Amino acid sequence: MNDWYHVKSEENPANCCSSRGLLPSELGKHLLWWAGPRWLMSPLKRWPRLELKTENLPELKRVNLGVVKPSTKTSVEWMERFSSYTRLLRSVCYILRFIKRCRKLLLVPKGTISLSELKEANKLCIKLVQNNNKIQWNQLKYFQPFLDADGVLRVGGRLRNANLDYDAKHPIIIPGKSHFAKLLVDHYHRLHLHLEPSALQAVLHAQYWIGAARSLIRKRVFECLRCYKANKLPRPPLMGNLPSFRLQEGIVFQHVGVDFGGPFLIRESRRCKSALSKAYLSLFICMSTKAVHLEVVSTLETESFLAAFDRFIARRGKPIRIYSDCGTNFVGASRKLKEFEKSYSSPSSQDNITDHTARQ
Repeated sequence: MNDWYHVKSEENPANCCSSRGLLPSELGKHLLWWAGPRWLMSPLKRWPRLELKTENLPELKRVNLGVVKPSTKTSVEWMERFSSYTRLLRSVCYILRFIKRCRKLLLVPKGTISLSELKEANKLCIKLVQNNNKIQWNQLKYFQPFLDADGVLRVGGRLRNANLDYDAKHPIIIPGKSHFAKLLVDHYHRLHLHLEPSALQAVLHAQYWIGAARSLIRKRVFECLRCYKANKLPRPPLMGNLPSFRLQEGIVFQHVGVDFGGPFLIRESRRCKSALSKAYLSLFICMSTKAVHLEVVSTLETESFLAAFDRFIARRGKPIRIYSDCGTNFVGASRKLKEFEKSYSSPSSQDNITDHTARQ
């Protein structure tokens, strides 16, 4: 509800000099002009009220007001609907065919899309991207950019006389933050069988100059699911518990690991053109202290290893247990030692040993 107060025409001071008019002699004594209507000096409750009904006015019209928001879309946002560079170019080719048919141009291609149509679509997409993306000119001024005959922005440089293709001498400038640049990087990444970032950047720079290409290429390659699965590092297995002899204190060379190293070429003498022969090293390693004992072995035969083993015992004492891999010389030595143990443990051998030690 709105409260309306109406001033009658004869009580309106504005009408004294406008519509009704007053003589100069009357103006000085005219109270309505100088003081206004009398009820204006009284309280608000005594003011005259006039009820106005505005519901059924004949000229009243209902007006619907709407707020129009300016569109922020550019002419390249439709490219974001595509996730493939090839599909984007093929769609643009069909659009160009439709436009040519609408203009009733002659020689409108039909059937399979040709290479010339794909190049035309690619050139059109590049021009749209260059016109609708903010390129940092303070960085491009060092590359001497220029527009070629087709209106495409390219890098200038000093390679005009080089024996290279035109695209390699003057690459096409592509804004790095555009969706078209992402599609281009993904396309060349798949086309060249998932190249690594440095090689992919070299391939792209042979035709295009993409702003902040290194970070963009690394990001797109990192987001490639196939490359992520191929470069996934295997999970290392959990290591087992260390054996007791690795953790307990004891005398050196009680638990021994043995292995061979070599071959090493040695001369028989210092004379000129002396014959060369092979030699090996037998390594005895203490499993608790990591001490190493080296013995020179002439061959890989069992007898040579047993001789080196005897020299080791003579110097370091008898070990409690020996660990080795399944080398043939170790297997042969184990077989001979088991045969000796078997003959030593036989009753006849024990009787002879007892009789001999009793006399001593």
